[in-house]
Amino acid sequence: MLALVSAACSDDSSDSQAGPSTTEAATSIVVPSETVADTIRPVTTTRPVATKPVDVPTVTEVKSDDSAVPGAGSDDQVAPQTTPAPPPTAGAPVPVDDPVEADDPPVASLPSADRDEPLRVAVYGDSIGGEIYSYLTFLAKADRDVTFNRNVFGGTNACDWLDEAERDARRFDPDVVITVFVGNNFTPCIRDAGQTAEEIAWRTVVDTNALASLFADDVPVYRVGYARGANQQRTIDDAGIGNRVDAIRYLLDASSSGRLRFIDGSEVLLEDGRYTETLPCSILDTDNCGDDGRIRVRAADGVHLCPTVSRARSGVIVRCPAYSSGAARLASQVFTSIFSPTS
Repeated sequence: MLALVSAACSDDSSDSQAGPSTTEAATSIVVPSETVADTIRPVTTTRPVATKPVDVPTVTEVKSDDSAVPGAGSDDQVAPQTTPAPPPTAGAPVPVDDPVEADDPPVASLPSADRDEPLRVAVYGDSIGGEIYSYLTFLAKADRDVTFNRNVFGGTNACDWLDEAERDARRFDPDVVITVFVGNNFTPCIRDAGQTAEEIAWRTVVDTNALASLFADDVPVYRVGYARGANQQRTIDDAGIGNRVDAIRYLLDASSSGRLRFIDGSEVLLEDGRYTETLPCSILDTDNCGDDGRIRVRAADGVHLCPTVSRARSGVIVRCPAYSSGAARLASQVFTSIFSPTS
């Protein structure tokens, strides 16, 4: 079945692809300390744990697979704007209304595939979420009856989707939630949190967990971490300085507990722990493998996944007209982690 991904998704990859900045500031942070990680505590309450923007407009009214973000794929898209929220105090503990004891996390699992109604899956993300979306839906629908609710837009961060998620919890009532946020800082709700890599990473994870808290305690939330980009790898090599993408991945992993799950996207996109433009071909790449047995998995901008993307504008990229091995690999990892876990 996975070998069919290439053919099935190469023409469907227009499903809302938009995303993070093509540049990474050199003033990134070193790998976060345990103290920072300890501040991102698992969220198990059904109420938000981070201050939400006031009167946040609806980012987009996307409620089905066939819907699209207005203007999706155009090169002049503008990421949705929100009213800025008060910045968090760096290192401050995440407030939780009624925390569940650490040794007694809520149990959350997928409903049976045999039930009479479709599995409801809500996806929230930025451009990377948009890039993997069509591949993920293809794999999931080949496995069982599934209805997806897509909430992805380039340049956004978790704080941009809090109001939308609160509405979705009531109207869509998902069985599973997936988040993909790499640390964009274009919109007011995240820019007001600070501009250092540490502040952006901390706020991204706090708001991702806040979004998770809006759903019922028995809903598993799979939070996807991404792989560092080309500029971020160079910064590590040249100056030994870390970056927000690695920090977010570290903090997501550190805050995993109970229904808060972590999927490490770097496992399928890095080679020997390092950024790479190409990887050895896999079963997903049967019809697209190069003569050298390798295939491009990252965009020319060193950030995204589509092999034809050369730049982004405020985190937004054009539709990918070609098969994207990187997107297929990440989507396959997310699918396997949720629908076919090994443990």
